[in-house]
Amino acid sequence: MKTDRVILVEFNELSPVLLDQFMAVGDLPSFRRFHDESVVYTTDAEASQPNLEPWIQWPTVHLGVSYQEHGIRHLGDEDSAHRPIAELLSAAGHRVGICGSMNVPHRQVNGFSIPDPWNSAAPTLPEWLAPFHHTVSTMVQESSRDGKASQRDTGLVAFARLMIRHGLSAETVLKVVGQLASEQRDPGMRWRRATMLDRLQYDLFRNLVGRSHARFATFFSNSTAHLQHYFWRNMNPTEFQTPPDGTEHESLKNAVRYGYMSMDRLLQRFMADFPDALLVLCTALSQEAWRDSTKVTYRPRDFESLLDFAELSGEGVTVQPVMAEEFVVRFPTEAAALHGAAQFARLRVAGEPLLSFVNKGTYLVGGCSIGDAGSATSSIEKAGSANGRQVGDLFYPIHTVRSGRHNPHGALWWRTGEHRVVEDSVPLMAIAPTILSLFDVETPSYMSGPQLQLQ
Repeated sequence: MKTDRVILVEFNELSPVLLDQFMAVGDLPSFRRFHDESVVYTTDAEASQPNLEPWIQWPTVHLGVSYQEHGIRHLGDEDSAHRPIAELLSAAGHRVGICGSMNVPHRQVNGFSIPDPWNSAAPTLPEWLAPFHHTVSTMVQESSRDGKASQRDTGLVAFARLMIRHGLSAETVLKVVGQLASEQRDPGMRWRRATMLDRLQYDLFRNLVGRSHARFATFFSNSTAHLQHYFWRNMNPTEFQTPPDGTEHESLKNAVRYGYMSMDRLLQRFMADFPDALLVLCTALSQEAWRDSTKVTYRPRDFESLLDFAELSGEGVTVQPVMAEEFVVRFPTEAAALHGAAQFARLRVAGEPLLSFVNKGTYLVGGCSIGDAGSATSSIEKAGSANGRQVGDLFYPIHTVRSGRHNPHGALWWRTGEHRVVEDSVPLMAIAPTILSLFDVETPSYMSGPQLQLQ
């Protein structure tokens, strides 16, 4: 099978089970149409925790090798000996575009590249796309801080100017204004804001693909994955040992369904705007109900206060939030980073480490390793010091108890025009060599996954 353009639609962690459920009752007409015009596979990440994370498995999709081989374990990791699909196609003379693909190390491509929002230090290509990436990164990384975005400068003027010049649609403007108005009337509706980001990103993506003539492009969305993690319990409360808190907003019972329906509208735009492209829907992982969970994600209330308590405040020590509980602490030297790790290791709760970090030379990557909903009142012990604090003094829970957890199986639908369901699951490593074959680009020897039969 040959095609002039392939677009990889990366809807992170959508559940094949929920897709079937919502399609069956008519909530997802675009997904239904896409499904019925596709060769349908189920993927297997072939991993379990702690390696069943999207920032580990999406690199497998793009690099065509297992997580054991690519070695990428943390958001922002860029050290891999393997080249992703886009770089290989670019080297073969094809123009490409990357829009938010999670944790994929792209060095240089012929086209455009917008890194994922959790990697705020990565450059965009071209450079003039930086205001979009900067603003989105700020909003995504800070959105959970005390329930609202940081008030620091997010470059909104430059962001707005870029969007107006590069594809912003009147429909998106109306939807964003409507969302902001609904939040003014009822702050409990703020959870829907993430779907507005999808609209803005798609407007820019459509414009960039057109102007760059990209033959291979990717589009990544995490909004529904977020809703599943925190509001699956609200969708099906009778499935869980612990029901939702009675104080939670009534609208949250429809949050997951709303996310899927928003994805459905987005998928409709893909099909309308790129009628001649081979569209590939990929979720990499999925989620399932976490019925016995008491896990809460804790994040520092104020990074400076945490550094002060760990006796690490000083020139050259900076903190960058990444995702959920994870953050990066940067030091001026490797020796200072080792000292920092030792200082953090002094902090314990009931004998267990309060924080867990991986040393990356001059910086540490990690976060709070305490995750039980009742831990806020637990005491933090600091070795060699009587100056103790409670967990809740320094950390706050992001959102509510998690009720969706990762499942290794995901959806992979190739919209070829033929409907065929393949019963046996396939590895994520099969995606990269299959896409390369569509462009007659030789598969590197390190890619051991099979090429899928699409005809």
